[in-house]
Amino acid sequence: MTETAQVQEQQAIKPVKKTGFKKPAKKKPAPRPEKRLVTIPSASPAPPRQKEVSEAEAESRLLDETKKILDSQPKVKILIASTETQKDDVTVSIQGYTYLIQRDKEVEVPQSVAKVLQDAILTAYSQQRREDGEGNELVAREVNRFPFQVRI
Repeated sequence: MTETAQVQEQQAIKPVKKTGFKKPAKKKPAPRPEKRLVTIPSASPAPPRQKEVSEAEAESRLLDETKKILDSQPKVKILIASTETQKDDVTVSIQGYTYLIQRDKEVEVPQSVAKVLQDAILTAYSQQRREDGEGNELVAREVNRFPFQVRI
């Protein structure tokens, strides 16, 4: 190879600039609790204020407010009887506030809890003889998920 060929070859190869070592990547800050604007219900007639609160604080305030509302409601005495297939306690939740109601015992609950139990409907199917006598058919009917009695 001639000298001119070597020079041309060297010129074709461009040197790579070496920077040494890489800087370590910046550490990401620890995630902060998510904040959002929420309306805090108030018992006073003043308009509600909005301020930034964390999710946990907003949830805690909602549970406290729900408890106050439920405690202020008139109470109803109910009895939820056990069945052959349902012997466990009944759980009722209203906006995250949970009641665990024992079966076969008369308990006093707010009206809203009784309303939730009343609105808990499921569809039950039963077989009936067809009118034309040709076998059976399934008939759907709505029943209470948790049948209960109101005591006075």
